[in-house]
Amino acid sequence: MVLSLTWRSGFRAVRLQKHLRYNDTLNSFGTHGCGGFVGVPLTSLFATSGINSAIDGGALYGNGMQFVHQLIYQRVMAGHSATVTSLTLVLMKYNTLWVSASRKIRK
Repeated sequence: MVLSLTWRSGFRAVRLQKHLRYNDTLNSFGTHGCGGFVGVPLTSLFATSGINSAIDGGALYGNGMQFVHQLIYQRVMAGHSATVTSLTLVLMKYNTLWVSASRKIRK
């Protein structure tokens, strides 16, 4: 169930790309960003100690704090990703990835 919902959210985000008109050639935001954003809290709901003995289970198995921990982790990582992406875009403003035509052609 978790896998199905995560995949669906990623595919929907990729479809939404056309409507929002942003360029994501490899669809990494739609698949990894949105899929992970849905998958992290769902995993904390259905986690079992049979798979990972380091935890006491997920929220549906009596460990509601696992859900809270996952939400905090999710928010921290979203903030980190936004910060690093913003810094990268600022740096790219001053240094482009493209090589000018005059530098390409050397005889």
